[in-house]
Amino acid sequence: MRHRDALMKSVSMYKPSNNSVFEARVLLLGPAGAGKSSFISSVQSIFSGRVTNRAMLQSFNIRWYEENECRPSALVLCDVMGIEEGAMTGLTLHDTLAIIKGHVPEGHKFDPTQPVRMETVGYVKKPSERDRVHCVVYVVDATKINFYSEGMKTTFSQLREHVSDLGVHQVGLLTHVDQVCPDITHDITNVYKSKSLQQM
Repeated sequence: MRHRDALMKSVSMYKPSNNSVFEARVLLLGPAGAGKSSFISSVQSIFSGRVTNRAMLQSFNIRWYEENECRPSALVLCDVMGIEEGAMTGLTLHDTLAIIKGHVPEGHKFDPTQPVRMETVGYVKKPSERDRVHCVVYVVDATKINFYSEGMKTTFSQLREHVSDLGVHQVGLLTHVDQVCPDITHDITNVYKSKSLQQM
């Protein structure tokens, strides 16, 4: 309990090191059903003290959520449609990079057949540091990670390469970890010791 409270305080007190940026924008990317919206719901539930549910929202739109809706936060999470294999399904590489670079307005509805461009309504031609994404989190279902197709793995590899070129921080987030290892199922703190997870 004490450790949890310390972590919550640390997140609540977080401030970007760049004085020109008031809030750090974190973009959650991953296949449909990996748990992006559920993760945001869990974070908001913890900090607001009540259960929230973002999983039912229309995920084809870009939406930014403060981790604590009760008061202004310096950490903002972004939920978008899932990444799928192929150029014409799910969130495309082109549109993903447009989000990261800060060109896409909040509420934009994505359509693989209509990529984001300068003619897009609300397109941000000259994004400031405040418009850009500061960290990308790859959300992956631990129970499915070994079953992703080569096409999906290639998509992730291309994403990581492009995001690295942009100098944006990247983090991996595994969901459903309690379902891949009996030791974790019995005690979630074993997540840091699990050899099964370390080998993923």
